[in-house]
Amino acid sequence: TNSDRSWQRHQASVYMYKLAGIRGTYFVNQHKPDRSSTTLVTFDKGATWNPVSAPSTDLKGRDTNCFQPSCSLQMSSRGIFSRSTAIGLVWAQGNVGSNLKASAGTFMSRDGGKTWRWVFDSYYQASFADRGAVMAASRISIHEQYTTFV
Repeated sequence: TNSDRSWQRHQASVYMYKLAGIRGTYFVNQHKPDRSSTTLVTFDKGATWNPVSAPSTDLKGRDTNCFQPSCSLQMSSRGIFSRSTAIGLVWAQGNVGSNLKASAGTFMSRDGGKTWRWVFDSYYQASFADRGAVMAASRISIHEQYTTFV
């Protein structure tokens, strides 16, 4: 699509996602030659890049104790979702830590990616309606599918 781009150079690659409806906001997954990956965000058209702020609490309300620069929210390259009709609403799949891992979680932001809330402990896909007032989430699973309204 027009909102995502991927480049490869010198055995490192970068995946970029343009946030729909908000100018100048991009998320980048930087894949390094050692196979680690980290997620960065810019709110000023790429002038500055920073790690994505992790949610302060997990699903059970416990502190995540995740502080930059050693810990942040890491997003799956293909797991970021936004719509221009739901400005500021972002849905992302990933994990909290120093780099992207296989551990699954789903996160939501209502302010264009500045702050995040941990919403599910596994991967969910989302659909937005009525400018983001209605959201439906379906668990991504090989054998079964659930729908949850949040």
